[in-house]
Amino acid sequence: MAKFDYFSHTGRNGSTFTQRVKSAGYAPAVGENIAWGYADSKGVMTGWMNSPGHRKNILNCKAVKIGVGVARDTKGTIYWTQEFGG
Repeated sequence: MAKFDYFSHTGRNGSTFTQRVKSAGYAPAVGENIAWGYADSKGVMTGWMNSPGHRKNILNCKAVKIGVGVARDTKGTIYWTQEFGG
């Protein structure tokens, strides 16, 4: 997302987060959290925990695996991703 200046749960190739989680070997997919613009991990986690849908993903006991990604675009904006798998 940072490299191609877009922000979506749908990949540039049309993939869903469930497809991406499965292809990474973490099936079943449980959830995905994405965010951008937070300056640090404390800020993004506070934002996610204050959002009912994101909080639900974080606290979901069916999620026993997690992938975390952080990237900065050429303008300095930080993109954050959490992928949850079972």
